[in-house]
Amino acid sequence: MDTLIVIWVLWIQQNDAVFNRVFWTKEQVYHQIWLQLVDYGRNVWFRM
Repeated sequence: MDTLIVIWVLWIQQNDAVFNRVFWTKEQVYHQIWLQLVDYGRNVWFRM
């Protein structure tokens, strides 16, 4: 599932660049990936 989160964030980042001409820094991409992984982990923890 971690791979899907990374792909999802990269897809959103690419769409932002193509359609809105907003270019994310590498740090922003890493930060978004980290936030999504933490959120996913929290949701899995609560479902247990």
